[in-house]
Amino acid sequence: MAEPFIFRAYLLGHTSDVRSVCWTHDGRVVTGSRDMTAKLWSAMDDNIYLCDNTFSGHSRYIMSVAYAPPSEHFPNGRIATGSLDGTALIFDPLVPEPLQKLEGHTNAVCSVAFASAGHVVTSSWDATARIWDGPQCLTTLQGHEKSVLCATPVAIAGTPGVVTGSADQTVRAWTPDGACVQVLRGHTDAVRQLLQLSDTDVVSCANDGTLRIWSVSAGVCITTIDAHSAYIYSICLLPNGDLVSSAEDGQVKVWQGSECVQVLKQPCLSVWCVAASPNGDLAIGGNDGAARLYTRDPARAAESAALQAFEAELQAAVAARESGKLGDLSTENLPSRSALAQPGKSEGDPLLVRHGGKVEAYQWVGGTWVFTGEVTDAVDNKKETPFTIELDGRKYTLRHPHDQNPYVTAQKFIYENDLDQSFLEEIARFVEANTTAPTLTTAMPVNVDPFTSRGAYRPTANAAQSAPAGQYRDPFTGKNAYTTPAAVQLLVNRQPLTFDAALNVPALAKKLAEYTDTPAAALSASDQAMLGALGGLGDSGDDALAAVGAIVARLATLPPARRLPGLDAARLVVLHARARDHLYAALGGNIEPLLFECRGAQPDPAYAVSVRVLTNLVAQGALAPLARARALQAVDWPAAWAHKASALSIATLAVNLATQFAAAPDPDAAPDELECLRAVSIGLTSGIDLEAETTYRLTVALSTLMGAGNTLRDAARTIDGLRARVQTLSTHLDARIASIAGNLTRALT
Repeated sequence: MAEPFIFRAYLLGHTSDVRSVCWTHDGRVVTGSRDMTAKLWSAMDDNIYLCDNTFSGHSRYIMSVAYAPPSEHFPNGRIATGSLDGTALIFDPLVPEPLQKLEGHTNAVCSVAFASAGHVVTSSWDATARIWDGPQCLTTLQGHEKSVLCATPVAIAGTPGVVTGSADQTVRAWTPDGACVQVLRGHTDAVRQLLQLSDTDVVSCANDGTLRIWSVSAGVCITTIDAHSAYIYSICLLPNGDLVSSAEDGQVKVWQGSECVQVLKQPCLSVWCVAASPNGDLAIGGNDGAARLYTRDPARAAESAALQAFEAELQAAVAARESGKLGDLSTENLPSRSALAQPGKSEGDPLLVRHGGKVEAYQWVGGTWVFTGEVTDAVDNKKETPFTIELDGRKYTLRHPHDQNPYVTAQKFIYENDLDQSFLEEIARFVEANTTAPTLTTAMPVNVDPFTSRGAYRPTANAAQSAPAGQYRDPFTGKNAYTTPAAVQLLVNRQPLTFDAALNVPALAKKLAEYTDTPAAALSASDQAMLGALGGLGDSGDDALAAVGAIVARLATLPPARRLPGLDAARLVVLHARARDHLYAALGGNIEPLLFECRGAQPDPAYAVSVRVLTNLVAQGALAPLARARALQAVDWPAAWAHKASALSIATLAVNLATQFAAAPDPDAAPDELECLRAVSIGLTSGIDLEAETTYRLTVALSTLMGAGNTLRDAARTIDGLRARVQTLSTHLDARIASIAGNLTRALT
């Protein structure tokens, strides 16, 4: 019996779900996230992992990552990423910009893998998989009826090929030239991932909660394991042959044959991915934005204090999930399914029952109880509304915060559930139509949400009905279609953004070592250790914080051409209040050195980093040494948009300034608010072809400012060219931009 897995370390740095994870040949970790970045992590002393590199280039979130070890043509190895934007990117692990872009799929690329010949294999929601040689597509694998969620290179009986799993519930085996040689049937829901077990067998996991082992050559299922009570998202194989699975039930399970030998409960509920290292350690990613490492080797386990902290976090999360309560609703007082034997009192009556540890909702319709969905949490209806949504025969729960734009709610829902983008308009309109003030009626509507007394969203082929003249029926709900409300609801951002990627201390030290003529630039080993711990400043004592402040102040006051390393360190220091105070003290209360480069030339890397320091200061409300006007004056807004790297930083600064103004309206700050509005408008109307993410952040900033009050909304209507530009953006390919711009267009009318 192998040793049990124990917690080893956290990987913290992503700002959204970690959707995919893999290991390198030398024990580093690659993570891919909904924050549209991938990161490469290396272990330092004491099980602390630092981010070596952050890879960007996608315009939508990353769904899959893969790694290929060094080769003759790629001496550093390769990293591949697949994204919701429909492309795959190939990176050198040492370079943050992509080497190659693989274009050809017509929908999201949901898996990427490297084949033994060096080729890349991708799969997509467009119902195909592809084999690539560099950016050239060699073969397209066509035959699945729905999205291909995974594609894995294999060698069955020594013959190279590919196996694919699909939302059509089948597994298919292919030759490299695109011939389908086997169709494996047995799963009752979408197949999520595949891997090769032996010379002849593969294993699959699916939304039906099972693992299946298949003989590919014989075309039969050898073993079925009822593994989880929820969707299984990911599987991996340990060096000793044990299988590991992760699922929507907040658990990772270790299997020896058909026997579960260990359950690793996770603080997060959606455990998106699990991967095994060459030495048998595990990396696990989930919907809380963290990746966690586990090991069977006690020598690599976390120290006692870190283990205790992790166990406390885990116990709190598990207790919340297993408390037997959904918000203020006690599940133990609910009836079982036996209550369905009793008829409802009137048409539309709701009923909640307990079954299998879950709470199910039913409705009395046409003389029978109709299942309407699962209750996942009780909600304060003063803050948000839950809806049951049925798409392609599957039921979902959508939650709409009342202070959020319905299109933003719909877009987040699509992202979270990997749904096709074509659903955006219908879902958003349904939410908008059903969160207006209800009218009193003597009878409950037939298609009703039992938790809100509002209609459930259930698109059906026959839902459209004729309507009186001047009215239009929503074909998905049978209700009146969306009509423009009297007041446009604008997105108002409440959460500031930060630049908090971990510091690359080895690269920083290497750069500073080049300045041999500047003794103040030298970094001792203890200096490097201090900078390497910047991510945990909140737990440091005053002596350590003072030392960090002195180091960063010294680096940030080097000659201007040599300040970049110091500014990058200051970017993290200013995110922690006590560390920031020590930095201010070390600078003599003058933070001008941190902002000096904001007035520099945009192509200068120090310019973008200096703006990021200022952005983090604004995010923390840490502008005591500065007036708000000083933050606005620190940037040359008309010249700010010509260079991509700095443009994204400046757009993020604009979001944070707008968020601060909206959070604390101040009549005395009106000139600064108007100046911020002018700065954002300059960016949007500059005529420069900005990247999608920069444009998105500018639209968020504009919407936040206009949503904060009528004064700014009226002022925006007077800005030349703004409405025309926003109206153009309402047809942008990025649905986030289009949805916000659509409401802005109406608000500017």
